[in-house]
Amino acid sequence: MNKKVLFGVIAVVLVALLGWYFLVNKKSSETRETVKIGAVLPLTGSSSYYGNLDNQGILIAVEHLKNQGYNIEYYVEDNMSNTSTGMTAAKKLIDINKVDAIISTPSSLSLSLNAILEGKDIIHIAISNHEDLLKTNSNTIRAFSRAEDDATIIGDFVKEKSMKKIMAFVLNSDYGIGLYSALTEKMENITIDKELIDFNTKDFKNIILKNKIDNYDAIIILEYGTELSANLIKQIREYNKNIQLIGTSSIAASSVIKKMNSNITDGLVCASTKFDVGIYTTEGENFKLLYAQKYNDEIGMGQAYSYDAVVNFIKYYDYSNKTGEKGRLVYSKLFKDTEGVVGKFSYLENGDIALEMVLAVYRDGKVNLY
Repeated sequence: MNKKVLFGVIAVVLVALLGWYFLVNKKSSETRETVKIGAVLPLTGSSSYYGNLDNQGILIAVEHLKNQGYNIEYYVEDNMSNTSTGMTAAKKLIDINKVDAIISTPSSLSLSLNAILEGKDIIHIAISNHEDLLKTNSNTIRAFSRAEDDATIIGDFVKEKSMKKIMAFVLNSDYGIGLYSALTEKMENITIDKELIDFNTKDFKNIILKNKIDNYDAIIILEYGTELSANLIKQIREYNKNIQLIGTSSIAASSVIKKMNSNITDGLVCASTKFDVGIYTTEGENFKLLYAQKYNDEIGMGQAYSYDAVVNFIKYYDYSNKTGEKGRLVYSKLFKDTEGVVGKFSYLENGDIALEMVLAVYRDGKVNLY
């Protein structure tokens, strides 16, 4: 057989093999069962900044999984930062769209949604850190850092520094109040005074003067890490340049760093994940690049948690289909010391997430390990 004939035969065989490969993969994709994922997020209203970040993370995860051959239908509803509106939207996803999983935030909506999900196979993925989130029989799992973890790591720092009196600026929401409640439990012998703050507050000078913050060992800020935190920290620093400032994971997010200069942030200690500090897993590094390409921006907590939530649910869904096992107990079986975008995590039997937390500090406009 001459070379031309040989090459011709090889070419025909390769074309045939490629055709078979694409046909098999096409059939595999066509026969793969459709997975329906719904989300009820604050795309407008007071919490819209974070709701849109969550949605962006979900969209990237869905696109990523579709490229792997999954048939995913994604339905997103705007809760308009209102629990009642969110409940109506959630019922639509459950009754009309027949979703297999529903992602919700903020805490107030997640807590209300639990009641109508009891007895259903639908997995409820709550991007919430409220301590009461898992006190029901619904198949709810938490896909956000826990108030208990933030409180533990901050409480240990306060005790290490022998602090006796703390002032807490608390966002008047389920998120802020839940964090404050967890903190008071972790710091029993320490005086913690509370000042409730609202999303729309911009001028804190009177509050700062009224509370005479010079009399405290530290100021703790329990907020989502929005423009509100930036304004509050700036005005505290104008009044007192040296008082110790402490925050939670939200204040360590890259989205907050952009809003504050190093003169404000220096010395701000935060409970955080390694992800917030910029120590990324392989998945985190890949997601960072994907997000930058798609949105020309830096990732923050919202996008990372929501991305992981979708990817983890698909792993659960595949396993459940093969074994017939359902419910949040499956999460504890599947995810033990797993690495995702947010770093190392495990799921507990009650649906709670256990994240690898660290203490971080701002220096020169950057967040570093403490």
